Amino acid sequence: MAESGNRNGQSLTAARAARWVARMGSDQRTPGDQAALDAWLAQDETHRRAYAEQQQLWDAVGTLAGDPAARAALQEGALQGSHEDEARLPQRRRFIGYGLAAAAAACLAVVIGAPMLGERTESYATAPGEQRSVTLADGSVVTLDTDSAIEARLTDGERRLTLISGQAFFEVAKDAARPFRVFAGRNEVRALGTAFSVRQEGTETRIFLAQGKVTVRKPGLPVVQMEPGEQARLTPAAAVAVGKVDPERAQAWRFGRLMFDATPLATAVAEINRYGARKVVLADPALGRMKISGVFHTRQPEAFAETVAAIFPVRLSHSGADTIILSPAG
Repeated sequence: MAESGNRNGQSLTAARAARWVARMGSDQRTPGDQAALDAWLAQDETHRRAYAEQQQLWDAVGTLAGDPAARAALQEGALQGSHEDEARLPQRRRFIGYGLAAAAAACLAVVIGAPMLGERTESYATAPGEQRSVTLADGSVVTLDTDSAIEARLTDGERRLTLISGQAFFEVAKDAARPFRVFAGRNEVRALGTAFSVRQEGTETRIFLAQGKVTVRKPGLPVVQMEPGEQARLTPAAAVAVGKVDPERAQAWRFGRLMFDATPLATAVAEINRYGARKVVLADPALGRMKISGVFHTRQPEAFAETVAAIFPVRLSHSGADTIILSPAG
């Protein structure tokens, strides 16, 4: 229904037009944004008129978005008579009236981070030992590993997810108009319809591609395209390292299993400990250098410890109800 005929409708149309102008003038726009804007403009003459007016306003504001002093003032809804602030602004910008400043502040808010219309933002998390699958509004499915958290923000132009901690597997619904972007730290994985996992551990990011294709973006480096069965490892001071891995091993956690193949015991213990309240402790760090192979249940640390004690010269003991100790035998 056309947004005209009353003051509220006109205000809503102007607000939407301002958001579109700011979006199309930012570096966050996507190919899908142009198509969505064209569709909105085609709905009604008032949309086209409001967009033209807001575009003129945006042009008048000029480079205020890049001026730190003006940007801070606009974010506070200011530019209202502080002589000190006026002194910091070039003379040619002082003509902006209070109404224009308020409108500019609204536009800047979009660039700085206000959500687009139709946006859905959700947060999901798991506790230690918990795994959870969630279906997003676009039909994509995200499986969170133990002690993991993501934020999902879906807009008309893109699907942006942030892995805050832990590990997640993404089964992406096809939508060519809305790129599916996953951020882990400063790194980005981008896909259309595919399935992949991302793990964030400290400053290291690991990406495994199960099917389809994704591109990996690390600031300052060329874009890397991955093939199914490959894992990418990203660390702060190195190029993106990509290599083939065992798909079953890379995805075993999704089915409540951990697969080790000549894995240092210290690494295996750290993985087991991610999944439950009961922790395995190595009494002697030297034990951590022993190599272990096998398939273990993520929620059965006792069974893991018993296997280690059975195949290595290691003694198993307990400290309270929540700690399993592995010590050198004898």
